[in-house]
Amino acid sequence: MNAYDFKGQTAVVTGGAQGIGYAVVQRLLAGGAKVALWDQSAEALQSAKESLSGQGEFATFQVDIANLKQVEAAADATDRTLGPISVLGNSAGHRRGERAGRELRAGRMEQGDQREAYRHLQRQPCAEC
Repeated sequence: MNAYDFKGQTAVVTGGAQGIGYAVVQRLLAGGAKVALWDQSAEALQSAKESLSGQGEFATFQVDIANLKQVEAAADATDRTLGPISVLGNSAGHRRGERAGRELRAGRMEQGDQREAYRHLQRQPCAEC
């Protein structure tokens, strides 16, 4: 397996408590990164927290990435807890029938919300900043 050096980096992994996102978290921690796991599922975050114990510096945050206010709060908390965000891994999704999926299919989700959230993570100017 290839080794990557992420020492001095702070990463956010959306959907980081399960599936592919969790695997990305493990690789980032193995490479020396400080990692923020963002996930909607409190149960998955608790399980990840227990299983990653001792593998490196990380923090967990329950976040709905379709909610700009939650993303902004999580970005600020990540910055305070682990340092400035320098790596972003996107692995969050929605399952059929969840609120975000229903809103998207009904045309009620603002298209710019997610773009604004990523601008906030990158500390670029956004319409609400």
